[in-house]
Amino acid sequence: MLLTLDEKSRKCIAQCLCSYLILLLLLLLLLLLLLLLLLLLLLLLLLLLLQLLLLLQQQPLLLLLLLLLLLLLLLLLLLLLLLLLLLLLLLLLLLLLLLLLLLLLLLLLLLLLLLLLLLLLLLLLLLLLLLLLLLLHLLLLFLLLLLLLLLLLQLLLLLLLLLLLLLLLLLLLLQLLLLLQQLLLLLLLLLLPLLLPLLLLLLLLLLLLLLLLQLLLLLLQLLLLLLLLLVPLVLLLLLLLLLLLLLLLLLLVLLLLFLLLVLLLLLLLLLLLLLQLLLLLLLLMLLLLLLLLLYCCCCYCRYCCCYCFYCSYYYYYNNNYCCYCRYCCYCCCCYCFYCSYYYYYYNNYYYCYCWWCWYCYYTATATANITSPDSATTTNTTTTTTSPTTTNTSLTTTTATTTSTTTTTTTTTTTTTTTTTTTTTTNNTTTTTTTTATTTTPDVTSATTATAATATEILIVA
Repeated sequence: MLLTLDEKSRKCIAQCLCSYLILLLLLLLLLLLLLLLLLLLLLLLLLLLLQLLLLLQQQPLLLLLLLLLLLLLLLLLLLLLLLLLLLLLLLLLLLLLLLLLLLLLLLLLLLLLLLLLLLLLLLLLLLLLLLLLLLLHLLLLFLLLLLLLLLLLQLLLLLLLLLLLLLLLLLLLLQLLLLLQQLLLLLLLLLLPLLLPLLLLLLLLLLLLLLLLQLLLLLLQLLLLLLLLLVPLVLLLLLLLLLLLLLLLLLLVLLLLFLLLVLLLLLLLLLLLLLQLLLLLLLLMLLLLLLLLLYCCCCYCRYCCCYCFYCSYYYYYNNNYCCYCRYCCYCCCCYCFYCSYYYYYYNNYYYCYCWWCWYCYYTATATANITSPDSATTTNTTTTTTSPTTTNTSLTTTTATTTSTTTTTTTTTTTTTTTTTTTTTTNNTTTTTTTTATTTTPDVTSATTATAATATEILIVA
């Protein structure tokens, strides 16, 4: 998902750069065309100068016409030069925008590289932590093995001590038996004559006792063998239990490490998503800037009687206002002021075209001074200020009165009829010719009525 978003952002950046390059190429083509037009106009000027030199002495009227044409061509050349300058300014602005875009892209690439370096450092740290944990586990295992060996040695020592004790006991028993035998032999030697039967009985008893002792020794040996067999089994069971505990501890540690890694990966994913959102926001801001640069600028006309908003394709700074209201007009149909870029001159008056009612009306300001119209007055301006929060409120009421003139023309026709009769007699033939002439004289009577219209516009600016 991250890779697809990166590809989309790259595609958007590439499309923006391609559109800028296409615009630059189009502007260069326009510059070339304008240069060609300038060359053609220069050639025409040279031709006209040659014709002027030829016609200096012959026709002065043609000379005047040619001079007028030369002036017009010079004006065209000046206009073309102005267009060239404007196009060069546009090219410079586009180049600056391209440089800014490239700088932004470089900054974004640097940020991405820094993020990659941070990710690599985090991965290296994680690997080092894992290695340290493995070393700790190995040390723990080694210590456990040492402990087990020590336990085994202690058990062996205990067994040896037990065996030594048993041997000592056996030796003591043997010594006691030897002493008893010696005592018995002495008693026998002393009491042989008296106690022969008793001796026999005693011998029998001794034999029985010896047999019993041998049986006891056998039983003891069997018990020792059983103990020797059971002790390793018990030790093995203990070792198995210890190993199981160690395995459980290792599993718990591994689970904790896995959970930590998952959390770190989730945090990294969130960081990458946030970065991609920031990149998308930057791209949207760039697109909005491009749209604002490509389309018109909406302005407010305040140095005019109309106080209106309008869109302008010319943007410049002059005395703290950015746009230019060329002609201020007043519409007598919809009673509103508006700014106009087009007008025409008819019957000693200026006429504008109202976009609200789709008709042409006489302008409120027929002169070039648009800041002080003839029929517009501004009154009742108040300003209030409050604290701690400062609020500036201005109420402006604009009242404009215009005069509409209606002309009525009445035409009276006077007709005069003239009749002329001519009689001619030739060879007994009489010819009569009658001529009638009619003359019509128009009589024009004009009547003028004037109506007054008053328009009031209130503008509140907060």
